[in-house]
Amino acid sequence: MDSAKGPVIFQDVFRVTEQDPDGRVYQRVSRVVCVNAAKTARIAVDVNVEEFELENGTELTIALAKTLNLDGSPEPPIYDHSVYHKQTLMSAFDYVTHGKVYQCDAADKSGSSSNVVVYISCGGLLAEIRGSADSLKGVHFNDNVYMLMKRR
Repeated sequence: MDSAKGPVIFQDVFRVTEQDPDGRVYQRVSRVVCVNAAKTARIAVDVNVEEFELENGTELTIALAKTLNLDGSPEPPIYDHSVYHKQTLMSAFDYVTHGKVYQCDAADKSGSSSNVVVYISCGGLLAEIRGSADSLKGVHFNDNVYMLMKRR
């Protein structure tokens, strides 16, 4: 989706299926694994559980956006604290992180699959998104993105 059509470049409904599959490493952070209803997309994301606690079975809307501006316009290149005092995309979600896409790969290393894996670092909280290349076509290496979540 281009910015003329809005800020969201990926969005789907997911269900939490697993927490801390490899054990818990940090006291305040859990790795949460979510799958969409069609089982075509999977997200493993680190979440600050002091801010946003989740249980297995919880349904979430998860979105990626390149900007918080509702009209899709780019944000200023410097931090602007007024984002907290106006209506933005963030207003419609419960938990928001900002990060950088640091890797994009084909899900199948042989290249025979149309699925991709996108890795995002949000200040040390990591996210891995596996899905169809078509649904993640707006996400590119080195993009700054917002990951937004809300309970359904």
